[in-house]
Amino acid sequence: ADIYKYVDEMGVTHLTNVPASTKYKLLIKANKAQNRERKYDNIIKKLCKKYGVETSFVKAMVKTESNFDPYAVSKKGAKGLMQLMPEKAKDLSVNDSFDPKQNLDGGIRHVSYLLKKYEGDVKLALAAYNAGENAVKRNNGIPPFAETQNYIIKVLRLVEKYR
Repeated sequence: ADIYKYVDEMGVTHLTNVPASTKYKLLIKANKAQNRERKYDNIIKKLCKKYGVETSFVKAMVKTESNFDPYAVSKKGAKGLMQLMPEKAKDLSVNDSFDPKQNLDGGIRHVSYLLKKYEGDVKLALAAYNAGENAVKRNNGIPPFAETQNYIIKVLRLVEKYR
């Protein structure tokens, strides 16, 4: 929440997140990205438990994919928190990619599948999530795409932050 400050005539400083008068002035503006992150904590934890995926791993992916913006749309047409492509969303029975619960359910379920497919190799799972399973197969591993390689590095760094 935003924090407001007011210094009264006695020199006493009053701080609040709910200003009771116009005497209060904005001191600290809340970080909207942090608020968005926390907003989806319960859904992410529940779905990660359901699908057997580490919460910090998913939060790192969501941060990288959409910065926790449920209405994010990429240049390539990926949508929502986990940036599901329309065809993949359809495959995952996600009817509304902008619905956080549906998007997270489909995305986390897909991540769980990829982690199993690649026997827990998080780098290959991330590469497949970002570039597609066919790209991983064609390249016998992580594709030589700068975007995919940078994506893997960024997500893995963020996993440590969220742990």
